[in-house]
Amino acid sequence: MKKWTVFYDGKMKEYGDCGKIHHVKIDGIWTSDLPYFNYDVDMDPLCMAKSMAYERWSLSYFKDLKSNHQTHYEQFGNLKAKVTVDDRNYEISLDTVRDHTFGDQREWRQFHRYGLHFVSVENGDRFSVGKICLPISFSRLTVGYLYSAKYRKIFPVQACDLELYQHGEFGTPPKDFAFSFIAGNEKYTVKVTVADSPHFYLSKDCEAKFFEMFSLFEINGVKGWGSAEWQYRNIVGKDAEKKLNRFTFYLK
Repeated sequence: MKKWTVFYDGKMKEYGDCGKIHHVKIDGIWTSDLPYFNYDVDMDPLCMAKSMAYERWSLSYFKDLKSNHQTHYEQFGNLKAKVTVDDRNYEISLDTVRDHTFGDQREWRQFHRYGLHFVSVENGDRFSVGKICLPISFSRLTVGYLYSAKYRKIFPVQACDLELYQHGEFGTPPKDFAFSFIAGNEKYTVKVTVADSPHFYLSKDCEAKFFEMFSLFEINGVKGWGSAEWQYRNIVGKDAEKKLNRFTFYLK
């Protein structure tokens, strides 16, 4: 959990003009001296209980919870890489977050939508916070944590007032919005200003549409930067590719 190699050598489509293809090579090292957050054991119990309390409990509900369970962990770190786009060379250093999920299944058709935020703060804090609407399990699941540079410790998110139905419910995420969350018994008010918002589709039948909103943040008056990843259920399927001139890539 300290160092990972990141390597890619292949073709990529140009954002904004998917007809242009470039040969891209990325050769980098991801490192971290920060703790990781394991959602299986590190989430706030009361926050999880509140998310479950919104649902109608039954034997079938708890069976669905068990069958759909996945282990997920995240860790903030730094990526340093050499990047070559055609014949042009770049060296980059990025604040990043690495995550991994595994379980019996990941069925994107079950996700209605989610809004997640991955943020590095000028004072050294890092946080991940958001809401997930996965109707088979949770209509509103609060997730996240904050790494406090002051205490050198991770605190789970205890509450978050972001409500998905109030922001971009019809498929277009907002460009300027705000919310607050509580972690370590402290309240954080987050203002989000989206700088750019490329989107792509994932899964075999393009069931999920993702917006990666590269954003500037303000957290209790302190500057931050990062990404707001918002996912929507794509009911159009692969026909969306025919109707939209867009940038797309697939993870295999």
